[in-house]
Parts: sequence; structure tokens; C-alpha cells
Amino acid sequence: LLSSAICSVFRGAVVSTTQLATYDQAKSMLKSLNILRDGIGLHLASSLISGFVYCFTSLPLDICKTRMQDQKPDPKTGILPYTSVFQALYKIPQQEGILALWKGFGPYFARGGGHTVGMFIFAEQYKTIVKNMYASK
Repeated sequence: LLSSAICSVFRGAVVSTTQLATYDQAKSMLKSLNILRDGIGLHLASSLISGFVYCFTSLPLDICKTRMQDQKPDPKTGILPYTSVFQALYKIPQQEGILALWKGFGPYFARGGGHTVGMFIFAEQYKTIVKNMYASK
């Protein structure tokens, strides 16, 4: 139980870090390359990039967390298959192939990427409304 809780905390840190850092970086890059101007299109593209990176980096940890939470001891030895996040990250691709860490990426991206897009577009629109509200006073 403690191992899966540690995995959840680690995953949460990765999610927050990748979402925030990649959104600002993508937004800055897209603006500096004159690909998009500031507005909803830039916010949408930046948040899609951020959502993709967040999902790509956190899904392996999510898979490890789920496996650790669902694991049952071996009936003969009584030993659990996974003892730590790092051991699970090593063992899963070793036994099932590297792509096993990204099983279900499509639905995960639909959920996580969709949340990221909604969150950043809302935040940007809210900032614009507040900025305009205080600028008019």
C-alpha cells in the first residue's frame, strides 16, 4: 500500500511539472517562431502539446501505480510481483515489451489531454477577463 502511495505522489509531481513547464515553453516557442499569435489558437496548440507530454511521461507511472495497487502475492511463494516503482518500471517492459508502459495511450490522452486543454484555455480566458476588467478602471 505504501509503495503505491509513493508511486501516486511521484506521478502527481510528474504531471504537475510537465503540464506547467511544457505549456509555457510551447506557448513561448509557437509565438517566437511566428506560428501563432496570442489568442485561443495559441492556447489550444500549447495545451495540446502540454497534454501530450504530460500523458507520455505520466502513463508509465500510472500503469505501475495500477499494477502495484492490484497486485496479488504469488500463490506458491507469497511474494508480490512489484516492490517499488522503479522495479515495476524495469520489470514491466522486460516481461511485456517497452510499449507495455504506454498501453491505452489513446483513452488516457483523451482524458488527460482533454483536461489539460480545458484547464489552460479556461486559465488564459480568465486571465484576459480579469486583465480587461482592471484595465478599464
